Amino acid sequence: RDKRVRHEDRQCGDVLFFLMIRRPPRSTLFPYTTLFRSAGLKGGGAAELEDQWSPRIALGTSVLLPEKYVPDLQVRLGLYRRLSEVNSATEIEGFAAELLDRFGPLPDEVTHLLDIVQIKALCRRASVSEVEAGPRGAVIAFRDNRFANPEGLIALITREAGRMRLQPDHRLRSERTT
Repeated sequence: RDKRVRHEDRQCGDVLFFLMIRRPPRSTLFPYTTLFRSAGLKGGGAAELEDQWSPRIALGTSVLLPEKYVPDLQVRLGLYRRLSEVNSATEIEGFAAELLDRFGPLPDEVTHLLDIVQIKALCRRASVSEVEAGPRGAVIAFRDNRFANPEGLIALITREAGRMRLQPDHRLRSERTT
């Protein structure tokens, strides 16, 4: 079951896989790192990054620091607080290295958590307010129903004709192909 779920999660987000580039070995479930770069899409700029809104990411996976991995509640809460302030891939990699040094190999839940943190940071830059992915596909919603780079969106939909479409509610939907 675990391998099947992992395969589905990788495949379910055809749009995510297309829009992101594989990160080296740290991640086993989410082989994605740079949201929208491969589609030539641009983020919303520095003002957008300063705004502290948070995208909603729903990928149907467990994302946490397990009690078995970090037994002390105060330490775990401190790690969550620090992780909430992480914004770049370099900072996430440094945080992962620290966890590895302090607590040993990263469990899947922690790897998933770090991937979600990185995806959220990239979504903020690209004005993506929501990402939902499942076995049948993925849906991406844009903040305030506005897209930072309409030309990039049109090019992406054109390249992925038949698999990807913009819905009337301004959500980008990608259907998984078998």
